[in-house]
Amino acid sequence: MTGEPKTFMCVFCKYRSQERNFGCPRCGRRYGYGEVRTVKAIQLAQAVVFTVIGGFLILLGLSILVSELRLPYPMAPWWAFTLLFGFGALFVAGGLSSFFGNSWLLGLLLLLFARNQSYSSVERPK
Repeated sequence: MTGEPKTFMCVFCKYRSQERNFGCPRCGRRYGYGEVRTVKAIQLAQAVVFTVIGGFLILLGLSILVSELRLPYPMAPWWAFTLLFGFGALFVAGGLSSFFGNSWLLGLLLLLFARNQSYSSVERPK
């Protein structure tokens, strides 16, 4: 250890501080506040994962579309292509933007699927 002070950062609002808190003091989110090097590693990992998932969804949609165009009968409804290409584009855009330090897709997924309460409204662990 070098003895340098650690810097903490919020993934969502980009708040930086030398103090370690339970959650972000600015936006109040419990998740996403940590050491800068840890936050950067999480952003890189999510960038790779989201880009791969999005690319897979787009390739899957393209392969089904090509099969659909070659067959004389309809194979998949129109909404299946809308879902595949829509979610594929969403994940690719979120993954590529994470490479540049913007974690809006992670924030959206945590907002939708995690109990992302403000840390001031819950009891802090002892």
